[in-house]
Amino acid sequence: MGDRSRRHELGWRLVFFSSLVPALAGLAMLTLAGWSASAGVREPWLSLVGRHGFSAAQMEAWNPEMAALWLLTVHICGVNLLMSGAGAACLAFIPLREGKTWAWVLLLALFLWVGGNDAAALIRYRMAVGSGVPFTLVPLAVGLAGLALSRPGRAARA
Repeated sequence: MGDRSRRHELGWRLVFFSSLVPALAGLAMLTLAGWSASAGVREPWLSLVGRHGFSAAQMEAWNPEMAALWLLTVHICGVNLLMSGAGAACLAFIPLREGKTWAWVLLLALFLWVGGNDAAALIRYRMAVGSGVPFTLVPLAVGLAGLALSRPGRAARA
C-alpha cells in the first residue's frame, strides 16, 4: 500500500468519524429537548451546553407562543445536526472511500457551509454568554484535515 493510499484511507476515516459527532449531538439535542418539554417540564431546561435558568413550564406560563417557537427551533436544530452528520458520514463511508471527486467536493461544501456556520454560531454564543463547549469545533477541524488527506488525485477522479 503506497503513501497516497494510506493518506486516503486515514482521510476518509477521519471524515467519517468526525461526521458522527454532529449526528450524535443532534440525537442528544432531540433527546434532551424531548425530556425537558415532557417529563422534565418543571426542571431547568437541558441542552448540549448544560442546564438553563428556565423550564418549559416557566416559558409556557410566560409566553405560550415563545415556548412553542423555542421547542420548534430546538427540534429543527437537532434534526439538522443529526441529518447533516449522518449524511456526511454516509458520503465518507462509500463514495469518498472509493475516491469519488464529487463526494469530496460535496463534503468540502458541507463542512465549509454547515460547519462554518455552526462554528460561527458557537463562537458567538461563547462570546455572548461566556459558556459553551469550545471543543465542539474539533470535529470540523478533524473533518477538514481528513478531506485534505483524502483529496482524490488527478488519476483517481470519477
